[in-house]
Amino acid sequence: MKERDFLNWVIDVAKTTGWHVWHVPAPMVASRKGGFVPSSQGAGLPDLIMMHEDPPRLVFAEVKGTGGSPTIDQLKFLRMAREVANDAHEPVYDDLGPRVMDAYLWSPGDEERIETILKSRVLA
Repeated sequence: MKERDFLNWVIDVAKTTGWHVWHVPAPMVASRKGGFVPSSQGAGLPDLIMMHEDPPRLVFAEVKGTGGSPTIDQLKFLRMAREVANDAHEPVYDDLGPRVMDAYLWSPGDEERIETILKSRVLA
C-alpha cells in the first residue's frame, strides 16, 4: 500500500472517531536557485499530530507505506516522545484535568491496532 493511501486511511479513521488531526508536511525553505527545498529544521517531525478532547489525549504518528522505513531523525523524535509519554501514562492533573500522550510508528498490517487505539478511551 502506498504511504499516501495509508496516511489518508489513518486520517479518515481518526476523524470519524472524534480526533482533531494535523498532517505535518515536510517544512520547506526557499532555495537560492528559486523554488523550495526541504528544511533540515523539520527533520524527524512525524506525519500526524492528533488530539482528542474526551478524554484528553495527544498522539504523534509516523506513517509508512509498504516497505517504507523511518529515518534516524524520525526514530529519534518517536523515541523522545515515547519517553515523555511513559512519564505521562501516570495521569498528571492540573487545572485542565488529566493529560495523556503517546507516539507510534504505523504501517500497513497495523490497521486493527490503529482502530483499537483511536476508538478506545485510553492509549495503549
